[in-house]
Amino acid sequence: MATAGVGDFLQRLTRGMAAELLGAESDRRLVERVLATRDESALLTIVLRHGAMVYHVCRRVLRHPQDAEDAFQATFLVLAQELHTVRKRNSLAGWLHGVALRVSRKARARAAARQRREAGAARPEAVSPDDLTWGEVRSALDDELSRLPDRLRLPLVLCYLEGRTQDEAADQLGWSKSTLRRRLEQARGALGSRLKGRGIAWSAALPAVMASDSLAATATPPTCVDSTVAAALAVVNGKPLALAASAEVTVLTEGVLITMSVTRIGVVAGALIVLTLATAAVGGHFFAAPAAQAEVQPEDGPALPVGSFPMPERASARAEEPKRAEKPEPLTLKGHTGEVWSVCFSPDGKRILTGGGALPRGGAGVAGGAGGDPPGPGEVKVWDAENGTEILALKGHTGMVHGVCFSPDGKRIATAGAFEDETVRVWDAEKGHELFTLKGQTQSTGSVCFRPDGKRIATISLEHVKVWDAGKGQELLTLKADVRPTGSVCFSPNGRRIASVYPWSRFGRSVPAEIKVWDAEKGQELLALKGHTGEVLSVCFSPDGKRLASAGLEDQTVRVWDAEKGEELLALKGHSGPVSSACFSPDGKRIITASWDQTVKVWDAVKGRELLTLKGHTGLVRSVCFSPDGKRLASASGDKTVNVWSLDKEE
Repeated sequence: MATAGVGDFLQRLTRGMAAELLGAESDRRLVERVLATRDESALLTIVLRHGAMVYHVCRRVLRHPQDAEDAFQATFLVLAQELHTVRKRNSLAGWLHGVALRVSRKARARAAARQRREAGAARPEAVSPDDLTWGEVRSALDDELSRLPDRLRLPLVLCYLEGRTQDEAADQLGWSKSTLRRRLEQARGALGSRLKGRGIAWSAALPAVMASDSLAATATPPTCVDSTVAAALAVVNGKPLALAASAEVTVLTEGVLITMSVTRIGVVAGALIVLTLATAAVGGHFFAAPAAQAEVQPEDGPALPVGSFPMPERASARAEEPKRAEKPEPLTLKGHTGEVWSVCFSPDGKRILTGGGALPRGGAGVAGGAGGDPPGPGEVKVWDAENGTEILALKGHTGMVHGVCFSPDGKRIATAGAFEDETVRVWDAEKGHELFTLKGQTQSTGSVCFRPDGKRIATISLEHVKVWDAGKGQELLTLKADVRPTGSVCFSPNGRRIASVYPWSRFGRSVPAEIKVWDAEKGQELLALKGHTGEVLSVCFSPDGKRLASAGLEDQTVRVWDAEKGEELLALKGHSGPVSSACFSPDGKRIITASWDQTVKVWDAVKGRELLTLKGHTGLVRSVCFSPDGKRLASASGDKTVNVWSLDKEE
């Protein structure tokens, strides 16, 4: 027993140290790590960061400690099921507060029903009569707090319920200190006004009450944290909910997931979705669908946030036209053992090139050590585009491959390695032999692109954009900017310009991106396109070179620009998650987009109307590409597959 106790202690200590290393990471980055690598340390960091606040919410609603622990675990299991759709990943505090409140209310209702069945055999309550009075006040606080808009709720939750300093809260939210102070003052006033309407006329004492609760002696039991992280990780890895948690926790989790799904789609369709989800609940596994309508205020408590990020406004043209049918049964390419990050058709449309691999477990660039495992070799595959059979496997990358590209004549392949493999390699596309490696990269490479004449290669890393001789592998030009680049690089159709994305956003801080357009020969900056409110992952020229499309991570939009004047022409809104990739059709009339909401969308590139939504992936969609004839598209996903969709019959 003593040996087992020491072993448990050391294991908990090691996990705690690994989580401490991630303390500077934003919630959004932590969620991304969990989704990408099933990183237990990242999940533990989320639970430790917000666990005290969640537990206190549960204790305020539920008097018995065991009920509170069940609600605590169910709250984080809801998060585990909703990782792809959870709102505002830069801070989960407000979202978790709302979920904890809803779970706790359901637990309280179940406990009351249980007591009635047991004929009044009440369970002991470890609170004093004075605490009951304060409990009523705090219950009102939670209720009204959850009804505030995010910009007011988040600073209150962070500063008062989680006990963070104003500097820490501003840093986590990506706000300036003055903005945080202003919104905090507005939030106090708004919450005080709401409480006054309920007969609680002492808003001046509000900060002290909330702070005293934040610093209360009641702590989350370590065993509860451990079991919660283990159960949540099991669910993230695909284990049925009923097998990952106790029966009571499973019922609470499933009940809240059903209610959240009904809230998303509205009252009219609610009954049908309840029946559908209740049937699916037998298998114990839920994945809530993206929101189809605006959130509706339910009768039982405040509405929860909808989607993974704020839902964009829909264009009026979309409300006037019925949605197109979703395309069934794509050709699915299976064979990757890790996420597929990039996809590209060959110039003749007969082959498909894919690149992928797993992020280093425990963090980017971590080779071993606390919380980190060495990355596996990167995967590059060539497939028959008609029947989906694997033709070639290009072996040489020692880490994940983030970008792939065919040369214009289809005879060569360029691949970009990331993290532990910071190389760009050029291959014989027929035989699969490596021809040479571009030397000079010192950072992970995000994207690679051949010039339309095949004589140059452009690469973008976390350091610089570089142009290389595609025949000899010599570095020819470095495009230097005041900030570090990220994401994507693209040659214009005439090869005279290069588009790339800036800046790199460290630790997930929200930094408005800009797309720079360069002279490809002289390396001079020609344009800087500004309009996105967060990071951008992808940029693409139209076939005539007159427009650019850029895919926004945080603002969930695709923006179409005049590539000559730098003016924004369109903003395509409709995805319910970050947009990771955008690509023009060969005739320039359509744009396809990939999103973390697990869908691919087809748009009218001139009017900005959504034409089609393709569903079939079960993971984040990372990359999309049109076939040269525009009749097919390929989508690469974190579910380790590539789907090939036929559009000729649909459009």
